[in-house]
Amino acid sequence: MPAITLRNFDPAYYLVDDETCAHYLAAALLEDDPDGFLQALDDVERARGNPLRKGLRRLHPPHSGS
Repeated sequence: MPAITLRNFDPAYYLVDDETCAHYLAAALLEDDPDGFLQALDDVERARGNPLRKGLRRLHPPHSGS
């Protein structure tokens, strides 16, 4: 049986217009997960060509191990 090759999923590829982005962000809000919503914002910004990764880290720093 041949091996199956999987590719990484990037939601930014499918966020092609404002309406799709709005629905994506609304769905992320319904999850009640702040980290998930920040990831959705980053996905939308990457789709628009404006990555927020540095800005998101500044607004929501990773949890420390302490």
